[in-house]
Amino acid sequence: MPRKSRKMPYKKIIAIYCEGESEKAYFKMLKRKYHAANVHVHSPKLVITSVGLSGMSLLKKAFQKVQRLKSNEQAEEVYVVFDRDSLGPSEIADCRRFAMQHNMSIISQMSILKSGS
Repeated sequence: MPRKSRKMPYKKIIAIYCEGESEKAYFKMLKRKYHAANVHVHSPKLVITSVGLSGMSLLKKAFQKVQRLKSNEQAEEVYVVFDRDSLGPSEIADCRRFAMQHNMSIISQMSILKSGS
């Protein structure tokens, strides 16, 4: 007679895409501290020019990575973390529009811009 499987509580998957290694280390520390097995921290490999990393480039790279996830690994929440210092107001607005259209949230040093808000 086969054993019945236990009903395990559902854990949603949260994906975090970071601009650099320091942000990645910070979120990994939080994951360890709070034992969050459902949090995946990604720092996409991007070519960074001497001008600096563009917020829109990071958003597009994160969106591509989310699209490539297997169906059983789909993230329910996607956060993109970057500094707003080098971005102008129009690029910040473009980033916010892109994030809202693709159900992503932006976390910057100044604020959290959630999709749908």
